[in-house]
Amino acid sequence: MSGQASAEAHDDEPPQADSASTDAWIGRVIDDRYQIERVLGEGGMGAVFVAEHLKLRKQVAFKIIRPQFAGEEAYMARFFREVMATARIENPHVARAMDCGELPGGGAFLVTELVRGRDMRAVLRPGPMSWPRACLIAVQIADALVAAHAEGIVHRDLKPENVMIDERDDGSIHARVLDFGIARVAGGDGSAAPLTRVGSVIGTPGYMAPEQAVGDSVDHRVDLYALGAILWECVVGRPLWRADSLAEIFAAQLAGDAPSLADEAASPCPPELTALVAALLERATGDRPQSAAEVRDALMLMVAASGEASSLTSGAGLAARGLAAASLASPVLHDAPTPPQPVTLPDDAGTLAIAAASIRHDPTTRRAVMLLGGLTALSLVIIAVVLAIKPEAAVAVDQGETGAPVAKEERSVLAKLVSDDDDDDDEKEATPLPARLVKSFAEMSTAKRSKERRAAAKEILDYTPAEAVPEFARLSAELELAKKCEQKREKVIALRGLKDSRALPPLRRLDGSGHSGCGTFVKRDCYECLRSELAKAIVLLEEG
Repeated sequence: MSGQASAEAHDDEPPQADSASTDAWIGRVIDDRYQIERVLGEGGMGAVFVAEHLKLRKQVAFKIIRPQFAGEEAYMARFFREVMATARIENPHVARAMDCGELPGGGAFLVTELVRGRDMRAVLRPGPMSWPRACLIAVQIADALVAAHAEGIVHRDLKPENVMIDERDDGSIHARVLDFGIARVAGGDGSAAPLTRVGSVIGTPGYMAPEQAVGDSVDHRVDLYALGAILWECVVGRPLWRADSLAEIFAAQLAGDAPSLADEAASPCPPELTALVAALLERATGDRPQSAAEVRDALMLMVAASGEASSLTSGAGLAARGLAAASLASPVLHDAPTPPQPVTLPDDAGTLAIAAASIRHDPTTRRAVMLLGGLTALSLVIIAVVLAIKPEAAVAVDQGETGAPVAKEERSVLAKLVSDDDDDDDEKEATPLPARLVKSFAEMSTAKRSKERRAAAKEILDYTPAEAVPEFARLSAELELAKKCEQKREKVIALRGLKDSRALPPLRRLDGSGHSGCGTFVKRDCYECLRSELAKAIVLLEEG
């Protein structure tokens, strides 16, 4: 499409909805006010553009949800959570929402301030930063969290890619938190409506708190954990948790403490910072700082005590004002808002979803968590599946093929882990995965070699009696064995319709594979035909 033709396009000629048509939006005028100028980024369900507000003559960020997803309840719920969150938060370190509406031809849009600068991932690419600089950025992120948490909003996906850094000409730095698309937003009465079930895993591996990674109930302290992981990465120069799979990251997080910042930092840092980061990264929520304000004010004091404070905070707004207060002999620390109460999401003992969600932080189960230290990623998934089936089946697995008896106290602990005191007798119980197929399903979901995954899938399909195999497991196995993209697409659609979140592991594995390797130059996406349906399925099952 020529630039001139593009510039003359208006609302009554909506572009086609497929991802290949993103460029067709350029030049179009939406709602008689916003002229699309260029693409900022795009994903499976939408895209973000730079647009000009024609009346204000101001550039804005224009985010859309594609028309083909407008009828998807989970997608629209996620999109409008972002609208609600960004509209409610007023803070210089959060991109402010300006407008929203419906797109011609279907879909919706959100207009926010256009944030200048680079995302933190790009800023970190050359290597670590000085600890005072890292702390100043963390101060601003924490201040954004103070404002969000005061509104009952938990981000749940805080990571370097969602933090923009504006490095200004005067040497100051300004950070802004982006993308509240999977935020948990409290209702009008201040209560937080549960948006995911126990067992649903939402967030980014490596930055999710342990309780979030295993699908447990979450509150505002998951954001504090993520802030600790980001701060650790800024000072050390590499991600805190590195592994090839989600399960391996879970194992590392559950098995022991995070590496000490003092031991890993590229240059010496104060013991107070090491202690604060260690506290942010505690596995138990009660052992972490209890508010973002507490973290922000502690970091302010550290930056104020550093020799770099003046050069970093020139004209830096909140940080400059806060550091001035922190420099007083008797520091003035701002009162933290009452932290939102933890949200207990409805239990779902039938959810695989790496369902170590049954692990709680009581003394008995914390000892059980420590026993995970020597387990492989596959073992962790197997335990997750065992915890997702009936207690009597779990005991049968524990006895193994030898039929060796299990100590009574061990059986009671296991039964406690998998029991559900809040079962609703009126709900239809999900068909459990037969004990003999636990390992097969785990291997099919995690094995790196196709041969091993296919062998495990065949074991599932060959199991007798066939009617004992849950539909999610059968369809997942058929998905693995399907050879053509169109065949796999049919299985993805079927799994989506099943609405059983135990199918998430194989779907996520498929989502991370095949993005290249096909076509004449071996660069084409092997599964291009199913990406849209796969994205829909994952979002729907995550939302529970």
